[in-house]
Formats: sequence, structure tokens, C-alpha cells
Amino acid sequence: MQNKIIIEGGVYHITQRAPGKEKVFLEESDYLKFISLLKESSAKFSLEVYAFSLLTNHLHILLRTGNNLLSKAMQELFKRYALYFNRKYERKGHVFSGRYRAALCNDADYFLTISLYIHLNAYRARIVTSPFQYHWHSLDIYVKNVKSSFVNPLPILEEVYPSSAKKAKAAYRKFVKDMSKISFSIRTMEEKKSIKKLYEEVIKWARRNKKMFLGSSKLFSNLWEIEKKMQRIKGRKLPRLPQNRKALVYLVEQLLARGYSILEISKKLGVDRVTVYRWLHSEMV
Repeated sequence: MQNKIIIEGGVYHITQRAPGKEKVFLEESDYLKFISLLKESSAKFSLEVYAFSLLTNHLHILLRTGNNLLSKAMQELFKRYALYFNRKYERKGHVFSGRYRAALCNDADYFLTISLYIHLNAYRARIVTSPFQYHWHSLDIYVKNVKSSFVNPLPILEEVYPSSAKKAKAAYRKFVKDMSKISFSIRTMEEKKSIKKLYEEVIKWARRNKKMFLGSSKLFSNLWEIEKKMQRIKGRKLPRLPQNRKALVYLVEQLLARGYSILEISKKLGVDRVTVYRWLHSEMV
């Protein structure tokens, strides 16, 4: 992501992945270790975690910042896990593919959509035949009677059915089941398009299930204040582009490895798509 706008109290969809075809999680203890570190980070940096999903080569976290230390929190979280992973598997090099991505959620319906996208990730990847079968995401907390967890499902459940926790869990289960029939891609390159499509389907679902969909999340009651803060934040200037052709190609390859599309790269670097393709082609011939 080009410029991360971090706002105190902002809600963010965090994504991180392994480089290329590498893995982030290989066995149960790896998933458990990351969840343990996420729990520690949420307490240390005052993060409120709403949902997560851990897959073999990437992960998603939906959270709210209690301060503006999100970058520091994520840096420490991913660094600690990378040290654990490399030490355990006697490997060297990067465990994660560059910096994490953070998308600001400033709309209640979008907030609900991201929770759905996260909880359907393993199912859409065909790892399980039902979204309720997967172990390494937070869906159980939303649909079962889990007594305590560092994950807080209440703001999202209130969006679905604000007046009853029991009915909210049943409604969210129906929500996930109904929306699992929607076709969308979970590939990083297509994530924005997929979330947009899912968002549109969520709105349609809400209209069909009015009795279940009555919420108006308190998290976004200060939406206007967030918008004003965003307007006051000036975008940071990009660093000067490398002058060496190989250095330019390396820069583009790194961005591609992090999940950027050619269009996103061209916008980020301030050049047209043809130029980006030309850089890549010159290295192949």
C-alpha cells in the first residue's frame, strides 16, 4: 500500500503474505504461535481484534487501533513470528513478503463485508468444504458459545442483530452460509475487486433480511471526524526512482511479489503501464 493513513481509533483490514510460493504456516504449532503473538500484541499496543484468518501462505486481521502505533505493533508481531519460524525450520531470509497492507474501514457495511471476506477465505481457497470446518480463523467465536477470547465479535454481531447476542450468532451463521454461495476470488491481485463485489452482495443480503440487519455500529459514529483527519493528512512524497534499469526492474519485481498489480505499480511510481511492461520486458530479452 502506497501510503498508510493511520488514525487513532481507526479500523483496519491487515493483510500479509509469504514471498512467492513460500509458506507462513506448516503445522498446528505454527498457527498457535502466531495467534499467541497476536494476543500479546493486542494487549501491548491496545489493539482490538475483531477477526482473523490464517492460511498456509497468507493471513488477514481485522482490528481497531487504540493509538497510532499500528506500524510498530505490526512490525513487532511479524518480526517475532519470523524469528520463531526461521529458528524452528533452520532457514534464513524473509518469512513475509515486504510490508503488510492496511486498508482503512470507514463504513459499517464495509466493516461487515471484511469480516465475511476473512471468514470465507479458507473456504474460497478450497481448503475446506464448509467455512465452519476451518480451525485457524475466528468464525467459531461468532457462531458458537465461546466464553472468552481476545477477539471481540460484538461490534460486528451488533451490525447483524443488535438486540440479542444469541440471535446475532444465528443470524451471522446464516449470513456466512448464504454468502458462501457467492463466487469471488481470494487472489491478492484481485482482492479489491473481490471485496467490492462482496460488498455489493452484502447490501443486497441486508435488504432481503431486514429483520436480521438492524445495526449501526458505534465504531463508525465518529465517521465524520475520521474523514476530517484524513483530509488533514498530507500524502508523503515517493522517493526518487532508481536510475539503473536493473534497479528499476528489481523495484517492480518486489512490488509484484508484494501483491501490487501493474496498474497499481504504474500509479505508485508515477509512470504509465507501458513503461512498467517495457522495464520488465527489457530484462527478459
